[in-house]
Amino acid sequence: NLLEWKRDSDVVVVEVSTPSFGLGQEIEDAIRLKKPVLAIHIPEVKPHILTVVAEDLIFITPYMLSSLNEVLKENLEMLSLGEMRRFTMLFPADITEYLDSLTMKDNISRSEYIRNLILKDMKRK
Repeated sequence: NLLEWKRDSDVVVVEVSTPSFGLGQEIEDAIRLKKPVLAIHIPEVKPHILTVVAEDLIFITPYMLSSLNEVLKENLEMLSLGEMRRFTMLFPADITEYLDSLTMKDNISRSEYIRNLILKDMKRK
């Protein structure tokens, strides 16, 4: 059954370009099991997913059909190897409001936005 598959999995992948109560249930199950969720969506569509509750477990990324294999390979390797570690930060309200406005515009989570900034900085050095 699907719940057993999720228990045995390292990562749960969902396509979130279209709203679906069923997908919401799948994501909720994965979060309850403390499994990372890779939520993929086509770039033209805002992903239909709430990230506030389990922001550290949900990773949202756009894909195009032509790049799907690359996107899945890159993200699944990162997530299944356990390379992700929780890191909590506190920000003043004005910074979180600014961060929220950026992430809503780009359809990504706060964590993903900050992670991308750090990765860009690491590549420069």
